Amino acid sequence: MARLQCAIAWYLCVLILGGCAGHVENKRFEYGAQTAPVFTGSLKRDLFVEGHVAYQDQAQTEFAGTFDTQGFPHHGVLTQRYIDVNNKPVTIKLNGKFKVTSTVSAISFSGAFSIEDERQQILAQSTKSKWRGKYSNVHPFQAPLLMTLNGKNQYLQYRRNISPKGRPETYPIIHRNLAGPFTIKAGFLEGLPRGVIKISAVNDQNKYFAVERQYFNYQITPQPVHYFYYEPGTFSNIELLGNCDHAPNLTVPQHLLQVFVYDCAKTQFYALSEDYPESVLEISTRDIDNGGIFHRLRIYQHGVITEANVNVDALYEGKWLYHGPLTTMFYGNLNHYQMYELGKPIGIGIKMDENGANFVSANQGDSGIDLPDSGLRNSIESQYLWYKQRVDEHFSSLLSSVILSPSELNKLKADLLKDINENKPLAKDGQVAGLPGLWESWQRQSIAQLSTWQNSKESPLALKRQILENLEKWYEQSEVLLLAESSQRCARAGKSLNSQDWRCELRPNSELIQVCERYFDVQKCQTMSDNFVRSQNKTK
Repeated sequence: MARLQCAIAWYLCVLILGGCAGHVENKRFEYGAQTAPVFTGSLKRDLFVEGHVAYQDQAQTEFAGTFDTQGFPHHGVLTQRYIDVNNKPVTIKLNGKFKVTSTVSAISFSGAFSIEDERQQILAQSTKSKWRGKYSNVHPFQAPLLMTLNGKNQYLQYRRNISPKGRPETYPIIHRNLAGPFTIKAGFLEGLPRGVIKISAVNDQNKYFAVERQYFNYQITPQPVHYFYYEPGTFSNIELLGNCDHAPNLTVPQHLLQVFVYDCAKTQFYALSEDYPESVLEISTRDIDNGGIFHRLRIYQHGVITEANVNVDALYEGKWLYHGPLTTMFYGNLNHYQMYELGKPIGIGIKMDENGANFVSANQGDSGIDLPDSGLRNSIESQYLWYKQRVDEHFSSLLSSVILSPSELNKLKADLLKDINENKPLAKDGQVAGLPGLWESWQRQSIAQLSTWQNSKESPLALKRQILENLEKWYEQSEVLLLAESSQRCARAGKSLNSQDWRCELRPNSELIQVCERYFDVQKCQTMSDNFVRSQNKTK
């Protein structure tokens, strides 16, 4: 009678309750056209209760343990696999508690983890950790995408690079050429390292000490920020990263900065300086002159990036003096743009405040502005046009000749030399340093061309072209030099040069407007300009 009652109860369980927990072996479940899991263990209403499931996904996800009431992993061991940078399989093992939050299509984990290579050697591990995975489709028969560390974590790492192939940003890559193990103390957000991470190695006393730090902020758009630096006091020589035998020459006073790495692939130096605490200085080889001194650098401090030109002579003396444009980006947005002269801000710049971006004037307090004579620019043009006309006249009757006779050649050279020697430098070009030197340089080059010209090898047309090319170069360089000097004089008074009216004015020039439009739209920059002019007029 008792056995009959038991059998009836079992059938009622199946018919009324839809099925009690039962055991299956290697049962394959169907899920539309997608790959379905293979399960061994206890089932209830076709939901996993306890056992082992292989999800048959790209990460070869498997789980062994108990499941929650919805059939998702709850407590046990989850394994996933990926291919590393060496094209070798790597396995992640998570042993602990899992929780699925369907509203955000994610699964969270807390517990122990290990990352192992194909020979089951430990690459990284911890007894306490936090992980997170995303679901492309939240369903008990679907596995989460590759799990990633989440939140604050501390773990041991035995190899410098354990990231998946093609995704180097997944885990911090250790740059120090030291043997492991390393302790990694790091934060993670959205599957990526975030903030400052600390990397420590074992010393001779078998104690861990900090050897490297890195900063990550991949959430900054459009340019994510990631940089690293070696712990001060733990290095003495420049370390080479990549495939190169030596670093280029970099001449800099030791007390000014300490270079710790040269990146062969990026052709950049990375250095520390006591003048820039908690920052990394990046120096590109393209900004280093033949003497090994640099004139531009980039400074990283968390999400703040500053690009600045510096005065070379001041570097030799062991001093930092900004000289040229300086741009500061604050977590992906322009914070400050300003021109500098020997460490002092000049001209009109852009600065952010609580009300947004504005043009600002950097007046050095000059009592007056002494621009070069307004007629100097016209004089330069007149001299250029005069000599161009003279060259045309001298060659006009000779261009039909392929080879000049000795008398024609002597006459041509004499006429050209006479114009070169008799046309004196401009009377007022001494107002701008460098203008007399430019003219003298042009004279020397022209005389040298005439003296070395071979009548038998070149036509008169070729000689004329060379002379006019040098003349054009002199004219362009003189114009640039004059405008640069005039702009600088206006800038010292916190103004910009109006080259058309040849005066300084409190209005952003076209170059600054172009800078503004790199970061803001055209209408925004126009409004900023109008507001600046209006505010300056009120203060007069």
